Amino acid sequence: MLSYFSCSSSLIMHNFYFIPVYLPFSAKFNSFKTWPPIFLHLFVQGCEGHRYITVLSDRDGRALALTDDRGTESLAGYLRTLTDRQLLAIKTLSMDMNAGYIRAARIHLPSAVEKIAFDRFHVAKQLGEVVDKTRQNEHPHLPVESRRQAKGTRFLWQYSDKWMTESRQEKLVWLRAQMKLTGQCWALKELAKDIWNRPWSEERRSDWKRWLALAANSDVSMMKNAAKTIGKRLYGILNAMRHGVSNGNAEALNSKIRLLRIKARGYRNRERFKLGVMFHYGKLNMAF
Repeated sequence: MLSYFSCSSSLIMHNFYFIPVYLPFSAKFNSFKTWPPIFLHLFVQGCEGHRYITVLSDRDGRALALTDDRGTESLAGYLRTLTDRQLLAIKTLSMDMNAGYIRAARIHLPSAVEKIAFDRFHVAKQLGEVVDKTRQNEHPHLPVESRRQAKGTRFLWQYSDKWMTESRQEKLVWLRAQMKLTGQCWALKELAKDIWNRPWSEERRSDWKRWLALAANSDVSMMKNAAKTIGKRLYGILNAMRHGVSNGNAEALNSKIRLLRIKARGYRNRERFKLGVMFHYGKLNMAF
């Protein structure tokens, strides 16, 4: 019967030998094998648990590395392992608006401002939270009857066009008339979504600047603050639109990692957890 330590030692030995950074690799966006491997699009995603782990992956959703926490060193430590050739070859580094990740990229990635891409779903989440908090603040001040009818409509403000039936549309029109501040935030959120969905051209920069001007003149302080944040990070939003990248595959990998932790009923320590993720989702060359 194999002991825990025998199995663990075997995994460590083979995983370190087959770690992807040190092996030739061919991906759909890189049709020839290179040494060392060239990663054209990198994705950074925080994996939440009792403590954060940063997951770096490629465009195929392949785990490249896992590092501790969710700060500057979490990304900087990985970028320092790449050669100058690898760093220069990176076209995009997709992430959320974590200040630590941004700082690490600016320090270690050449022309970082042209390569950092902010995921659209994190921007949408930020604006969705503004709508919801404004709704919560405005709801208690409605007349009693309107308050009763507006109860339980949280998700109505978040529905996409796909789920917006005629009856829901009518209800939303009524709600916007009753809750003017929430309606104003909702309209700005929808306009931002519309800009994201437009085909890329340099006109998108002007579109976003017009949106920022509208949001800055909003009657809701939370929307003004969101506009300031988006304005500061506009370069990354435009990069994401220009290159057509999002953290969709990284989010899918994050879900798989959570499921792996559940299936394993937990891991003995953090290093074993990271090893398990690389073994299952690193797409390692196991021909030994």
